[in-house]
Order: sequence, then C-alpha cells, then structure tokens
Amino acid sequence: MDDFLLSRFKYEKQFGDLVFSLKGEALAARQRAEKIAKQTAELKKKLNKVEYIEGIEVESYNKPFMGVTAYLNEFVDDKGKPLFPIFTPSEYWKRRRLYWKNGDLTVDYDPKTAAGAFTKEEKELIFGDEEPHRLSEDEMDIWQDIIEQKWK
Repeated sequence: MDDFLLSRFKYEKQFGDLVFSLKGEALAARQRAEKIAKQTAELKKKLNKVEYIEGIEVESYNKPFMGVTAYLNEFVDDKGKPLFPIFTPSEYWKRRRLYWKNGDLTVDYDPKTAAGAFTKEEKELIFGDEEPHRLSEDEMDIWQDIIEQKWK
C-alpha cells in the first residue's frame, strides 16, 4: 500500500505521516531526489534564449548545465556510495591507453572479449587509411585530448 501511495505523491498530503513514515535510507534518498529536482527546475529557469531553427524550438541554457553523470552522482546510499555506476573519465582513459599500448593491432577492439587495441572509430580518426601502429605516450596524450574535445 505504501509503495502504491508513494508512487502517487498527490496522496501524501491527504494521508500524511500515518502512511508515509519512511525509514533511514529511503527517507535520505527521497530528500536527495527532491533537492536534485529543485536544482533541475532552477537550471531550467535560467534559459539564455529560445531560437527557432527551421520551425523547431531550440533552447540554450546558461552554463553550467548539469549533465547526467553529475545528476546521478547525487544519488548515494547512507555510506556515500553511488547508487548507479558512474562514468569516470580517468579510469576510462587508463584502460583505453593500456589497450592502445598492448592490444592486438590486427583486430578491432571488442569490449566483450577485450581483444584488439583500437575501436573502428579510433582507427578511422587516428590512422585514416594507414595501418594501425603503436602510439608513443605523447601521441596518446594528443589523441586523448582530441577525442575528449569531440565528447564536449
């Protein structure tokens, strides 16, 4: 019954604390979610402008705009551990660079088998029509920066 009523917030005011007495972790998670919802609403109010491109309304927001990773980082348990897997760029690049350095150059990188050095997209970007070869640390730094800029 509580789950049903909790999923329909309009009933909370009607039934009050008798039905909606949340315990520790659930209460903390709900309070964090409400805080995030408020922050998100405030961000949406900070519209820079609304443009129409080919009849489609396009909104531009002031920076900083909260991305998905930052949003999900707010959801933690009572010990501060994230409730969702979080993308960590430093960890991603640490692993990618190991594959660039040690992976099999003859096959495309496959995350399921961990075979290969470069993904098909990385090969096209870095080597073009040339055969893939090992990159120096300086070359890896350059290509990491270029790829990170494409993400933005």
